[in-house]
Amino acid sequence: EVDDSGQKEYIRDLLAALDEAEERIDSLEVVLSEPTPTEIDENNGPNYSRLLAACRSSIDVIQHLNNILSENPSHGSSECIKIRTEGMINRWEKIENATLDKELRAMKRFEKWQQFCLELKNIEKWLLDSLQLLTSQTMSDVNIEKFIVELQKHKALITEIGGYKKSILTLNAAGQNLSSVFKSKNNSDSIKIKLKAVNDHWDKLCLVALEWQNKLQSEFLKSEDLKKTLSEMELWLKESRERLLAVPLKYKKGDKRIYDLHTEVFALNQQLENCSQQVQLLLNVSDQLFDDETMDEEKKSDTRYMEIQSRLSCILKESEELQTECSERLSILSKLLLANRISPLPEEQANDSSEENRPPTKIRQCCQYLVRVARASIPLQAILLLLLGAAFLIPRDEEEISCRLSNNFASSLNTMLRYPDGPPPV
Repeated sequence: EVDDSGQKEYIRDLLAALDEAEERIDSLEVVLSEPTPTEIDENNGPNYSRLLAACRSSIDVIQHLNNILSENPSHGSSECIKIRTEGMINRWEKIENATLDKELRAMKRFEKWQQFCLELKNIEKWLLDSLQLLTSQTMSDVNIEKFIVELQKHKALITEIGGYKKSILTLNAAGQNLSSVFKSKNNSDSIKIKLKAVNDHWDKLCLVALEWQNKLQSEFLKSEDLKKTLSEMELWLKESRERLLAVPLKYKKGDKRIYDLHTEVFALNQQLENCSQQVQLLLNVSDQLFDDETMDEEKKSDTRYMEIQSRLSCILKESEELQTECSERLSILSKLLLANRISPLPEEQANDSSEENRPPTKIRQCCQYLVRVARASIPLQAILLLLLGAAFLIPRDEEEISCRLSNNFASSLNTMLRYPDGPPPV
C-alpha cells in the first residue's frame, strides 16, 4: 500500500508525464500533417521511428503510474486525471497507427526511387555499349558466311531494342511522376537531365541501327559472293538430278551394284538436306533484312532483290523435289538390300546344300572324336609332366646330413650314445 504522501508524488509524476506526452504527440501530429517525403536522400525526411519511440516512452510511464494509482485509490486523485489519462492513451493509439502507415508509404516511395535509379543506370549502360558496338562495325569484302553472322548479330540487337522500348517508355513515365512530386527543384532537374541523356542515347542508337541495316541491305543486293553461291547451287542441283535419274528403279536379285548405289544415293540425300538448310537460311536472312517496316519503296521495287528472292525460292523448291525422289529410291534400294541379306545367293545355297547332304562316314566321326579328346587332355598332361620334371631337379644330399638336419635331438642337453661332432665340453 501507498500512503497519502506517496500518492501525491505519483499524481504529480503522472501530470508531468501527461504534459510531456501531450507535447510530443502534438509534435508528431504536426509531422503527420505534412506531405509524405519524396526526397532522393532518405536522411532528408523525418525520422518517424525516433518520434514514435519518444511518444511511446511517455505513454509507458503514464500507463505505469495509472496502474499504481488504480491499485491504491484515494480521495486525492480526482476523476479528471483519470479521464485525461484515458483520452491521452486513446489519442496515442490512433496517432501511432497513422504514423506507421505514413512511414510505410515513405519507405515504399523511396524503394521506387531506388529501383528507378537502378533501371536508369542499367539501360544507360546498355545503350552506350550497343552504340559502341554498332559504330565499330565495318563491312568490306565479306563472304556470305560472315555476312550471315553479321546479320544474325544485327537481328539480335534489333530484338533487344524492341525489348527495351517498353522499359524506356516506363522509365519516362515514372521519371515524370517522380519529378512532379519532388519538393526540391534540384532533385526534379536531376531526374529530367538523366532522362534526357537516356532518350538522346536511345534516339542515336535507333538511328545508327537503321543506317547499319541499310548498309547491310546494300551489301546483300550487290554481293558477288551471293551470286556465285546461287549459281553454284543451281549447277549442282542440275548435276544431282542427272545423277539421280541415272539410278535404275529395277534390279535383278543378287545384283552387286545395289550396295554401291544405295551408298551413293544416301550421300546425295544428305547433301540435298544441307543445301535446303542453307537456302532456307538465306531466305530467312533476306526476309529479316528486307522487312516491310524498315524497307523503303525504292528497295521494295529493286529488281536485284526480286531476282535473288526468286532464285532462292526456285533452288529451295528444286532441292525439296530431289529430296523426295532420293527418298523413294532409297526406300527401293533398302528393301532390296534387306532381301539380299535374308536370302543368300544361289551359288552359296548350292554349296551349303551340297555340304549338308554329304553323308558322314565312321572314319570321319572317329577323327573328330579324337581331336576333341586330344584338345581337352593335352594341356592337363603337359602340366603333369612339368611337375614331374621339377621334382627330379631337386638335389639329393647324403643320408647322414639329411638325418642330422631333420633330427634336432643333438641340440638338446640329454646324453647321447655317440656324438657325431664330438662330445660337449665338460
